[in-house]
Amino acid sequence: MMLGFYKVFFTFCAVLVGLVFAVMGFWNLLLVDVALVLVELFDVPDRVQRLVCEWGA
Repeated sequence: MMLGFYKVFFTFCAVLVGLVFAVMGFWNLLLVDVALVLVELFDVPDRVQRLVCEWGA
């Protein structure tokens, strides 16, 4: 009886942890994609390059 309970409990915990990691990974990918799009929209690489050239000159 107790062995069945532990099996169900640990299966539930494993599924729960897997879902948490899946959701966290999804949000991480989404945030990285949004950050990359914002960097491109606001032309950050060109601005950084201009600043570096000004400091170097």
